Amino acid sequence: MSSPEPGLLVALVGNPNTVKSTLFNALTGLRQRVGNYPGVTVSRKSGTCDLGDGQKVELIDLPGLYSLAAASPDEQVVIDALSGNIAGDRRPDAVVLVVDATNLLRNLFLASQVAELGLPVVLVLNQADVAKEQGLRIDTELLSRRLGGVPVVLTSAWKGDGIPEVRRGLAEALSRRTPLKRVVWPADIAGALADVAQAASADTGKAISAADAQRLLFDTSASTADRLGWTLERREKPLRAARERVRNSGYNPMAAEPLVHYAQLRTALDGVVTEGLGKAGRTAAVDRLLLHRVLGPVLFLGIMLGFFASVFWLAKFPMDWIQLGVDWTKGVVAPPLEPYPMLQSLVADGILGPNTRLHLFGAVQPVNPVNDPAMPWLQEARRLIGLKEDTSKKSNRTLLDMAKKLDIDYDDDDIPWCGLFIAHCVASTLSAEPLPTTPLGARSWARWGAPCEPQLGALLVFWRGTKDGWKGHVGFYAGEEKGGVFHVLGGNQSNAVSVARLDSDRLLAARWPATASLGSGARVEFADGRSILSTDEA
Repeated sequence: MSSPEPGLLVALVGNPNTVKSTLFNALTGLRQRVGNYPGVTVSRKSGTCDLGDGQKVELIDLPGLYSLAAASPDEQVVIDALSGNIAGDRRPDAVVLVVDATNLLRNLFLASQVAELGLPVVLVLNQADVAKEQGLRIDTELLSRRLGGVPVVLTSAWKGDGIPEVRRGLAEALSRRTPLKRVVWPADIAGALADVAQAASADTGKAISAADAQRLLFDTSASTADRLGWTLERREKPLRAARERVRNSGYNPMAAEPLVHYAQLRTALDGVVTEGLGKAGRTAAVDRLLLHRVLGPVLFLGIMLGFFASVFWLAKFPMDWIQLGVDWTKGVVAPPLEPYPMLQSLVADGILGPNTRLHLFGAVQPVNPVNDPAMPWLQEARRLIGLKEDTSKKSNRTLLDMAKKLDIDYDDDDIPWCGLFIAHCVASTLSAEPLPTTPLGARSWARWGAPCEPQLGALLVFWRGTKDGWKGHVGFYAGEEKGGVFHVLGGNQSNAVSVARLDSDRLLAARWPATASLGSGARVEFADGRSILSTDEA
């Protein structure tokens, strides 16, 4: 092998995030120079790379890019530098192409485009250590043969592994001047490229390289045409005709380049990369499973269902344990504090009492009353769970509309509306059922309909304030607890339609609609509630 000539220029090219700059530092050490390319703010970083045997080359670290289709000033600088179109800078004698060893297919797209420049190439597969951890084995000899015999080197730049091999590979590339194997274009695309090159050459009087012809045909940017001096008026017609030829061959002209490149790269990589059982092998297998187009969504749904089931089912066990602990602590702490009633009340009823349970577990969740067709008023009440009065100066329009339909004089939801809610549920579902003379008065419902025992769907009337007073509350029976507590579905309970816990000692009457068949007497029993009792519903 002959030694490379002195004064040679080598470009370091690769995708972003391939640790290219780390490789540049490893190859050049402290022998670096930083400047700017003329006319742009893109920095030019270069250094001296020792190839051994006293041979040295100038190495320039070009900005990272994904393809030769320039979309930014940095990318245009790379293209111009590789083509030798930067004033005061010569065309590189060789290219060190840095690719991510863990993602060869995507990274080799840029390499296959650089092949069109016809420059000698060293292919550096960086981050080889990460690829090994992922269980990837890369046959560099097979890949070298598939890509035209260019040197292929595995490195881990940040560890310093493979740096001597890169130096030897670069010396070999400069000596043998072996370029990457170029892509083979389908006949119609090759013809369209030839047409573009011929038209551009005729109009500009310049020889058009294969790389420039591809940029003219495939890119929407006019940078290459402007550099060549091919004006819009002269290029518009031949480019349109060439792209139409590509379209007629079955390709979208703007997508033909990556489609053809990737198809041939997949063939070149067949058998080059094999997967073993590295540290990340199991993770990769799980990723393939979870990202599967069919199994992925099914597994995601199952995981989410399991998550929600655990929240609403498994959570009850620690909640019960905490509740038992609170009750036990209360039983231990309260008796010794009997001589000090105020302190006992603070500890037993405040710190360990209902308010603690309320903040630990929240209020009782609304019951889902049985959707019995024989009790349509209960269904209507359930439908309206969550309806709230307007706490601002305005009133909830839904409540005002209820009153208007019933011809009830009501224009402010600050006025207690538990009776209005019951009147709506009854009147909207039992058209023949007469309402009390004053439906807004909760106690007036104690004489409505027919008496009955508390049961699912029954209307319950409670006293509020004092039993002999005039204040009251009315709602529908939704369940009860053994300790003498009713679950009542009604309006104006914490300013909303909700289910509240009311002490059975406050019950004045249980009533049933006169025009409906008396219910079966069904009683719904719940475990002891974990929220405080309601004592003032208005």
